[in-house]
Amino acid sequence: MIKGTNKLIGGFTMKTIETKEQLIQWAQEINRGLTTKQKCDYQDIFAHSAMDDIKRFFIESNGERNIILCSIFNTMAYDTVEMLLKHWAKVKAQNILDKEMEYVNAESINKLKILAVKENELTIGINTFEACKKPIYKRLASMTRELKVLRDKAEVTFENNCELTKENRDLRHALKAAQEKGFKYDTIKALLQ
Repeated sequence: MIKGTNKLIGGFTMKTIETKEQLIQWAQEINRGLTTKQKCDYQDIFAHSAMDDIKRFFIESNGERNIILCSIFNTMAYDTVEMLLKHWAKVKAQNILDKEMEYVNAESINKLKILAVKENELTIGINTFEACKKPIYKRLASMTRELKVLRDKAEVTFENNCELTKENRDLRHALKAAQEKGFKYDTIKALLQ
C-alpha cells in the first residue's frame, strides 16, 4: 500500500499522494491487478490528493508518464486523463514559448548592441564632420577673401595694362611721328647741303 499523509475527510481516514514517487508507486500498483475494493481505495486516494500536486508530479515524471496515464485511464475517468494531457501540453507549449522568448530577447539584445555600436559610430562620424566643417568653412571664407583680393588686383592690373597698352600705342604713334619728322629733317638737311 501507498504510504502517505493521513487526512480526516468526511469522518474517514484516507491516504493521499504527496510525492512523485508515491504517484509512480500508485500507478504501478494499479497495473498489478486489484480487487474492486482495492481499486475503489486507490480511486479514493487519487481523488483526495491535491490535483495541482498530481499535475506537477505528472510533468516531473518523464519516463513514467505512460504508466501513470494508463493507470489513471483504467481507474479514473477519461476526463482526468484528458485534463493531465492538456496540462502537459500547456506546460510543453509554455516551455517552447519561454525558449523562443529567450531566443527573441537574446536576438533583440544582440541587435540593440549592434544598433548602439552603429549609432556610436554615426555619432563619432557626425562629430568628426562637425569638427572638420568649421576649419573647412574658415578656409573657404579665407580663400574667398583671397580670391576677391586677387580679382581686385587683376582688375587693377587689367586697367593698368589697358592704360599701358594705350600709352604704348600713343608712344608708338609719337615715335612713328618722330621718325617721320626725323626722316623729313634728314631729307631737308641733305637737300640743304
